Amino acid sequence: MSDTSGKHILVPVDFSDETEPILYVAWSTAEAFGDSVTVLHVVPAEPSPADFDAGPQTVRDQAACDAKEAHEKAREFAEKLRGKGVTSRALVVQGDVPAEIIKHASRDHPRLIVMGTHGHGALYNALMGSVSEAVLRQAPCPVLFVPHRRSP
Repeated sequence: MSDTSGKHILVPVDFSDETEPILYVAWSTAEAFGDSVTVLHVVPAEPSPADFDAGPQTVRDQAACDAKEAHEKAREFAEKLRGKGVTSRALVVQGDVPAEIIKHASRDHPRLIVMGTHGHGALYNALMGSVSEAVLRQAPCPVLFVPHRRSP
């Protein structure tokens, strides 16, 4: 894409229950500014040999199946946005989630990154890290977070 005009919005998604509210915010923002949307999903990097308890072929077959499913879901979300009048595309890549988000934002120069938070606590983030926090620290553009809403 390499759009240097900043006339698009990057929307990293993980296909959790929070994806629909994130896409709604991205859609309404894109509509207001006349921007396009890139729906980005990052598939984890190739499993290590230590993960091959079930056998390397089984693990690779499952990874291929997961990647195909991710492409289909990402295309569905992009199609929903197009159905609402917003130019959009789906992009599925493999790698480290925060690194890939930053890589695509640095390359494509979006006006904005719209992404969700899972609402984990400080202890979880300290032990496991936070994609949101990593993106916020390194993003080359503004980041809009759509908070995780817990049901009462």
